[in-house]
Amino acid sequence: LFVDARQRPGQQRFAISHGHKLAQFLTQMSCTIVLHVCTVTAMVTNVLISGASIAGPALAHCLRRYGFAVTVVERAPALRPGGQAVDLRGVSKEAVRRMGLEAQVRAARTNTRGMSIVDRNNKRIGEMRADMLGGDGLIAEIEILRGDISEVFYRATEGEVEYLFGDQITAVHETGECVEVTFASGAVRTFDIVVGADGLHSGVRA
Repeated sequence: LFVDARQRPGQQRFAISHGHKLAQFLTQMSCTIVLHVCTVTAMVTNVLISGASIAGPALAHCLRRYGFAVTVVERAPALRPGGQAVDLRGVSKEAVRRMGLEAQVRAARTNTRGMSIVDRNNKRIGEMRADMLGGDGLIAEIEILRGDISEVFYRATEGEVEYLFGDQITAVHETGECVEVTFASGAVRTFDIVVGADGLHSGVRA
């Protein structure tokens, strides 16, 4: 969803400009919310993403392929390791393929082979292998730790995307010509679009 910054606060108009590359791409990205944009029809080249977990670096990777200049700001001092395992099934596997990162994701997966069901005597009475149902079953063919898939996306972008670790957005002001962003570090910069990809407790989307 694109927010037209020319509308007064409380009366913002949501619209999609299908003629723009970025609009075409973001209409397919249901996991990310676009917060602010300079204008719906302006030539957008400079994008700020808040959050460097999974959605942020993934979006940054795709936008760079379209030729956009991308900055990702993350309040943690570095990538955060660990976290729960993430199962990739169906469209998520297709997304990784289209990103050109399937090999890297598979190399970093947990290699869980499946699950066995046993009776009280520890005799196997059933199993669910990871390769069943096209790898999209109860036990996914591609299971990867949150921190590991985050690192895959980060490593694929670190040479072309600007990362600002140990900082965060404290204020956003839409001028109609650009989005003026103030950071906790005191820096003030302007962007064409600001994207919130910083989790359920996002201060940016609040």
